[in-house]
Amino acid sequence: TNENNVDLNRNALTNAELQQLVTTHANHENYRKFDKDFFNDPEARPPTYLYAYGLIWYKSVFKLVTKGYGALKAAMVGGQYYQNEGIFYGGNTLQESNR
Repeated sequence: TNENNVDLNRNALTNAELQQLVTTHANHENYRKFDKDFFNDPEARPPTYLYAYGLIWYKSVFKLVTKGYGALKAAMVGGQYYQNEGIFYGGNTLQESNR
């Protein structure tokens, strides 16, 4: 990623293509299913022993069972174009690094 948290591998598109992806990217729903729990937890804090070795596994298994492995894999591999603080962010304009 660059200084704007943009994954440059997902940013090599025209500005028109990027603007279309901001609103219509097929992966939006998959990313949203896991965003707060896995990718961009707004209440993130240093893990305690109990959380690191117990609750995180419970939480992970629960999400995988209820949302599905395919949805998690699609969210991670497909990237996203709307959450600029999230992971796998492709940006909404062509970055200077790619020009």
